[in-house]
Amino acid sequence: MTWGSWGSRGSWGSSGSCSSGACRAAAVGRTARRRVRGFGFVVAVLMAWTMPAFAQVSEGNVDLGGHVAVVRLSEFDVTDTGVGIDATWRATPIVSLDGALTWLPGSDDSRSSRVGRQQRVLGLAGIRSGVRRGRVELFGRARGGFLRFSALEGGVCVAVTTVPLPIECQITTGYTAFATDFSGGIAVAVAPRIRWHVEAGDLMVRYGQEAHRSNGEPTNGFTSHNLQVNAGLTWRF
Repeated sequence: MTWGSWGSRGSWGSSGSCSSGACRAAAVGRTARRRVRGFGFVVAVLMAWTMPAFAQVSEGNVDLGGHVAVVRLSEFDVTDTGVGIDATWRATPIVSLDGALTWLPGSDDSRSSRVGRQQRVLGLAGIRSGVRRGRVELFGRARGGFLRFSALEGGVCVAVTTVPLPIECQITTGYTAFATDFSGGIAVAVAPRIRWHVEAGDLMVRYGQEAHRSNGEPTNGFTSHNLQVNAGLTWRF
Protein backbone atom coordinates (compact mmCIF):
# COMPACT_ATOMS: atom_id res chain seq x y z
CA MET A 1 0.00 0.00 0.00
CA THR A 2 1.23 3.46 -0.80
CA TRP A 3 0.17 6.80 0.58
CA GLY A 4 -1.00 7.85 -2.85
CA SER A 5 -3.24 4.86 -3.30
CA TRP A 6 -4.84 5.39 0.14
CA GLY A 7 -5.36 9.09 -0.48
CA SER A 8 -6.96 8.57 -3.85
CA ARG A 9 -9.29 5.80 -2.75
CA GLY A 10 -10.03 6.93 0.78
CA SER A 11 -9.42 3.44 2.18
CA TRP A 12 -6.65 1.22 3.49
CA GLY A 13 -5.04 -0.58 0.60
CA SER A 14 -6.11 -0.99 -2.94
CA SER A 15 -8.84 -3.46 -2.11
CA GLY A 16 -10.57 -1.15 0.46
CA SER A 17 -10.08 -3.69 3.28
CA CYS A 18 -8.93 -2.78 6.83
CA SER A 19 -7.45 -4.61 9.76
CA SER A 20 -9.95 -6.29 12.06
CA GLY A 21 -8.86 -4.14 15.06
CA ALA A 22 -9.37 -0.87 13.19
CA CYS A 23 -12.77 -1.99 11.91
CA ARG A 24 -13.92 -2.96 15.39
CA ALA A 25 -12.76 0.37 16.84
CA ALA A 26 -14.59 2.28 14.13
CA ALA A 27 -17.74 0.23 14.68
CA VAL A 28 -17.61 0.81 18.43
CA GLY A 29 -17.17 4.53 17.85
CA ARG A 30 -20.16 4.70 15.53
CA THR A 31 -22.29 2.73 18.01
CA ALA A 32 -21.27 5.01 20.88
CA ARG A 33 -22.10 8.11 18.85
CA ARG A 34 -25.52 6.70 17.96
CA ARG A 35 -26.23 5.93 21.62
CA VAL A 36 -25.16 9.39 22.72
CA ARG A 37 -27.39 10.99 20.08
CA GLY A 38 -30.26 8.70 21.12
CA PHE A 39 -29.79 9.55 24.80
CA GLY A 40 -29.67 13.25 23.99
CA PHE A 41 -32.89 12.94 22.00
CA VAL A 42 -34.64 11.19 24.91
CA VAL A 43 -33.45 13.86 27.37
CA ALA A 44 -34.65 16.63 25.04
CA VAL A 45 -38.08 14.99 24.72
CA LEU A 46 -38.39 14.58 28.50
CA MET A 47 -37.38 18.19 29.11
CA ALA A 48 -39.87 19.43 26.52
CA TRP A 49 -42.58 17.31 28.15
CA THR A 50 -41.88 18.36 31.75
CA MET A 51 -41.04 22.03 31.31
CA PRO A 52 -44.67 23.19 30.77
CA ALA A 53 -45.70 21.53 34.03
CA PHE A 54 -42.83 23.14 35.93
CA ALA A 55 -43.64 26.48 34.36
CA GLN A 56 -47.25 26.17 35.49
CA VAL A 57 -46.13 25.64 39.08
CA SER A 58 -44.80 29.19 39.24
CA GLU A 59 -47.89 30.83 37.72
CA GLY A 60 -50.31 32.83 39.83
CA ASN A 61 -49.75 35.11 42.80
CA VAL A 62 -52.46 33.96 45.23
CA ASP A 63 -52.64 30.73 47.24
CA LEU A 64 -55.82 29.75 49.10
CA GLY A 65 -56.23 26.59 51.11
CA GLY A 66 -56.84 24.81 54.36
CA HIS A 67 -54.78 23.12 57.05
CA VAL A 68 -54.86 20.89 60.09
CA ALA A 69 -53.05 22.36 63.10
CA VAL A 70 -51.67 20.89 66.31
CA VAL A 71 -50.85 23.40 69.05
CA ARG A 72 -49.18 22.55 72.33
CA LEU A 73 -50.01 25.11 75.06
CA SER A 74 -47.06 24.53 77.35
CA GLU A 75 -48.30 26.73 80.20
CA PHE A 76 -51.39 24.56 80.72
CA ASP A 77 -50.05 21.18 79.52
CA VAL A 78 -52.76 21.12 76.83
CA THR A 79 -52.51 19.89 73.23
CA ASP A 80 -55.13 21.17 70.78
CA THR A 81 -55.95 19.93 67.28
CA GLY A 82 -57.93 22.15 64.93
CA VAL A 83 -58.56 23.22 61.36
CA GLY A 84 -58.09 26.49 59.53
CA ILE A 85 -57.75 28.44 56.30
CA ASP A 86 -54.66 29.98 54.66
CA ALA A 87 -54.17 32.85 52.24
CA THR A 88 -50.90 33.98 50.64
CA TRP A 89 -50.20 36.75 48.12
CA ARG A 90 -46.81 36.76 46.38
CA ALA A 91 -45.52 40.33 46.28
CA THR A 92 -42.20 39.26 44.70
CA PRO A 93 -40.78 35.88 43.63
CA ILE A 94 -39.36 35.32 47.14
CA VAL A 95 -41.50 37.49 49.46
CA SER A 96 -45.21 37.00 50.20
CA LEU A 97 -47.87 38.39 52.51
CA ASP A 98 -49.31 35.53 54.52
CA GLY A 99 -52.32 35.00 56.79
CA ALA A 100 -54.08 32.13 58.54
CA LEU A 101 -57.12 31.63 60.77
CA THR A 102 -57.33 28.47 62.89
CA TRP A 103 -60.18 27.13 65.02
CA LEU A 104 -59.23 24.92 67.96
CA PRO A 105 -62.38 23.28 69.38
CA GLY A 106 -60.93 22.03 72.66
CA SER A 107 -61.88 18.79 74.37
CA ASP A 108 -65.42 17.73 75.25
CA ASP A 109 -64.12 15.39 77.95
CA SER A 110 -65.36 16.58 81.34
CA ARG A 111 -62.19 15.19 82.91
CA SER A 112 -60.07 17.66 80.95
CA SER A 113 -58.85 20.86 82.55
CA ARG A 114 -60.80 24.09 82.17
CA VAL A 115 -58.36 25.38 79.56
CA GLY A 116 -58.46 22.03 77.77
CA ARG A 117 -62.24 22.37 77.31
CA GLN A 118 -62.10 25.93 76.00
CA GLN A 119 -62.52 26.74 72.33
CA ARG A 120 -59.84 28.94 70.82
CA VAL A 121 -59.34 30.96 67.66
CA LEU A 122 -55.83 31.77 66.41
CA GLY A 123 -55.36 34.53 63.84
CA LEU A 124 -51.95 35.36 62.36
CA ALA A 125 -50.69 37.56 59.51
CA GLY A 126 -47.22 38.54 58.36
CA ILE A 127 -44.36 37.96 55.93
CA ARG A 128 -43.29 34.73 54.27
CA SER A 129 -40.07 34.23 52.31
CA GLY A 130 -38.89 31.16 50.46
CA VAL A 131 -36.63 29.68 47.84
CA ARG A 132 -37.93 27.33 45.17
CA ARG A 133 -36.19 24.63 43.18
CA GLY A 134 -38.43 22.85 40.72
CA ARG A 135 -41.54 21.69 42.53
CA VAL A 136 -40.10 22.09 46.03
CA GLU A 137 -40.04 25.28 48.11
CA LEU A 138 -38.38 25.84 51.47
CA PHE A 139 -39.87 28.77 53.37
CA GLY A 140 -39.88 30.65 56.63
CA ARG A 141 -42.29 33.19 58.03
CA ALA A 142 -42.84 35.69 60.82
CA ARG A 143 -46.38 36.65 61.81
CA GLY A 144 -48.28 38.45 64.52
CA GLY A 145 -51.88 38.24 65.66
CA PHE A 146 -54.06 36.95 68.47
CA LEU A 147 -55.13 33.86 70.37
CA ARG A 148 -58.72 34.14 71.59
CA PHE A 149 -59.85 31.96 74.51
CA SER A 150 -63.64 31.68 74.52
CA ALA A 151 -65.59 31.93 77.76
CA LEU A 152 -66.21 28.54 79.36
CA GLU A 153 -69.63 28.00 80.86
CA GLY A 154 -69.26 26.97 84.48
CA GLY A 155 -65.53 27.51 84.35
CA VAL A 156 -65.26 30.30 86.94
CA CYS A 157 -63.11 29.38 89.94
CA VAL A 158 -65.60 30.38 92.65
CA ALA A 159 -63.81 28.62 95.52
CA VAL A 160 -60.34 29.99 94.81
CA THR A 161 -59.15 32.59 97.33
CA THR A 162 -55.62 33.04 95.99
CA VAL A 163 -54.76 36.64 95.12
CA PRO A 164 -54.07 37.23 92.34
CA LEU A 165 -56.17 34.48 90.77
CA PRO A 166 -54.46 31.64 88.90
CA ILE A 167 -54.02 32.33 85.19
CA GLU A 168 -56.23 29.34 84.33
CA CYS A 169 -59.15 30.79 86.29
CA GLN A 170 -58.78 34.20 84.67
CA ILE A 171 -58.79 33.08 81.06
CA THR A 172 -61.77 30.72 81.44
CA THR A 173 -64.01 33.79 81.56
CA GLY A 174 -62.74 34.75 78.09
CA TYR A 175 -59.42 36.28 77.15
CA THR A 176 -57.57 37.51 74.06
CA ALA A 177 -53.78 37.21 74.10
CA PHE A 178 -51.26 38.75 71.71
CA ALA A 179 -49.48 36.05 69.69
CA THR A 180 -46.47 35.92 67.39
CA ASP A 181 -45.26 33.04 65.27
CA PHE A 182 -41.87 32.15 63.79
CA SER A 183 -41.97 29.02 61.68
CA GLY A 184 -40.51 27.24 58.69
CA GLY A 185 -41.45 24.39 56.43
CA ILE A 186 -41.56 22.80 53.02
CA ALA A 187 -44.13 23.05 50.21
CA VAL A 188 -44.33 20.60 47.31
CA ALA A 189 -46.32 21.05 44.09
CA VAL A 190 -48.28 17.81 43.72
CA ALA A 191 -50.12 19.16 40.65
CA PRO A 192 -49.66 22.28 38.49
CA ARG A 193 -51.76 24.40 40.88
CA ILE A 194 -52.02 22.28 44.03
CA ARG A 195 -49.38 22.47 46.73
CA TRP A 196 -48.96 20.37 49.86
CA HIS A 197 -47.13 21.93 52.79
CA VAL A 198 -45.99 21.08 56.29
CA GLU A 199 -44.40 23.42 58.80
CA ALA A 200 -43.44 23.75 62.45
CA GLY A 201 -42.65 26.73 64.60
CA ASP A 202 -42.73 28.59 67.88
CA LEU A 203 -46.06 30.20 68.76
CA MET A 204 -45.36 32.82 71.41
CA VAL A 205 -48.39 33.87 73.47
CA ARG A 206 -48.29 36.94 75.72
CA TYR A 207 -50.40 36.78 78.89
CA GLY A 208 -50.50 40.33 80.24
CA GLN A 209 -52.53 40.05 83.42
CA GLU A 210 -51.40 39.84 87.03
CA ALA A 211 -51.86 36.21 88.04
CA HIS A 212 -50.38 33.08 89.51
CA ARG A 213 -48.91 30.84 86.85
CA SER A 214 -49.65 27.13 86.63
CA ASN A 215 -46.51 26.36 88.66
CA GLY A 216 -47.65 28.72 91.43
CA GLU A 217 -45.26 31.53 90.53
CA PRO A 218 -46.78 35.05 90.75
CA THR A 219 -46.40 37.20 87.64
CA ASN A 220 -47.33 40.58 86.22
CA GLY A 221 -47.26 39.16 82.71
CA PHE A 222 -45.23 36.59 80.80
CA THR A 223 -44.71 35.06 77.37
CA SER A 224 -45.28 31.36 76.79
CA HIS A 225 -43.50 29.42 74.03
CA ASN A 226 -45.63 26.78 72.34
CA LEU A 227 -45.03 24.24 69.58
CA GLN A 228 -47.28 24.59 66.54
CA VAL A 229 -47.34 22.11 63.61
CA ASN A 230 -49.48 22.62 60.48
CA ALA A 231 -50.08 20.51 57.38
CA GLY A 232 -52.42 21.28 54.50
CA LEU A 233 -53.15 21.91 50.83
CA THR A 234 -53.38 25.17 48.89
CA TRP A 235 -54.70 26.07 45.44
CA ARG A 236 -52.74 28.61 43.38
CA PHE A 237 -54.65 31.20 41.35
